[in-house]
Amino acid sequence: MICLLYESGNHSNRLFQTIHFEAYCKEYNHKFLNLCFEDMKELYGQKKNVFARIFRFFLIRKPLRKLIRVVDFDKEDSQSSLVDRLNRQKISFVGGWYFRRHDLTLKYRKYFQNRYLLCPSYYSTNTFVQDVLSKKNNEVLVGIHLRRGDYKTWEDGRYYFEDSVFLEYISHMEEKIKEKNIVCKFILFSNESISIPKRENLVLSKEKWYIDQYIMSKCDYLIGPPSTFTGWASYIGEVPLLYMQTKDATFSLDDFKIING
Repeated sequence: MICLLYESGNHSNRLFQTIHFEAYCKEYNHKFLNLCFEDMKELYGQKKNVFARIFRFFLIRKPLRKLIRVVDFDKEDSQSSLVDRLNRQKISFVGGWYFRRHDLTLKYRKYFQNRYLLCPSYYSTNTFVQDVLSKKNNEVLVGIHLRRGDYKTWEDGRYYFEDSVFLEYISHMEEKIKEKNIVCKFILFSNESISIPKRENLVLSKEKWYIDQYIMSKCDYLIGPPSTFTGWASYIGEVPLLYMQTKDATFSLDDFKIING
């Protein structure tokens, strides 16, 4: 059995962390117990496990914490030796961000699409979701993730882009789509105020994060700086995604890729 004891990051990071361990367990017939996912289970229609919550409560506190050996994937180059430990131990407590099996998250994508599908009760009566996802026959939905916040300092601000840069990407995307005699409807997602002029084909979402991510997963294309938030929407919805690497909005539709985990 493999027990995920320590989560990495928030929301989308935790989803990616989970599926890599879970896919590994499915492939090699290990039981998988996620001890740090109870607060998110309800979103995906999964039954809460009171035992898991109580069990983790005691495990992460002294003195038990000192007695448990956690296989911690906290470095990119630590996988091979640590995986050997998973195979030798009957019960392994794990944590860390760098456990990766992209081959298996790709293989089991359909399974995870069902397991981590947002419960319809969260969006079925949401008129904004219904309206924004409706489109004409010659229209494509393009989600734009205006992620900033801590990006101003992360990686020395490399992926921190002003609204003007996002506008350049929007304009360039519009040109590329028009070449196919199709029109764009852009859905903007941001957790802070933005100063992009209103246009008929621009819609700003002010929904909760899990609704935004659901809408993203239903788009035809996604654009944004590198983020697991858009990455998860691309993976679960099989949506082509373009990560903004520079301020230069020069790209082709072939540059969009579906994230495989």
